Amino acid sequence: MRTFEKAMMTVQRASCIEMRREPRVEVSEFALVHLLENDRQASAISVPGMLTDLSVAGLGMVLPRALKAGQCFRVELSSGDSFSDAQYVVVHCHRMRGGMYAVGAKQCTGNNGTAQ
Repeated sequence: MRTFEKAMMTVQRASCIEMRREPRVEVSEFALVHLLENDRQASAISVPGMLTDLSVAGLGMVLPRALKAGQCFRVELSSGDSFSDAQYVVVHCHRMRGGMYAVGAKQCTGNNGTAQ
């Protein structure tokens, strides 16, 4: 079974004690973030990073550069799995020790890129 499918099954079985709206599953997988332009078309910019957690509604990543809140992107996992046509929008980004950035994002819906 693919990494993404396994993680989503785990999310669905996660405890209801989770304080967030959606339970999260910790993951550790290299990924490539494909930044999207305003019209939701892929730009020439891709950023390597590490997927750190996953939920039904969003994900967390560590990246070597900052992303602005509102920036949309797609994720491609190093295992070859992808999130099909799922698009994400950056909710927060803050600098960590060592110059890396923690990024939290929500999955987008519809053509206007609004977050769920």
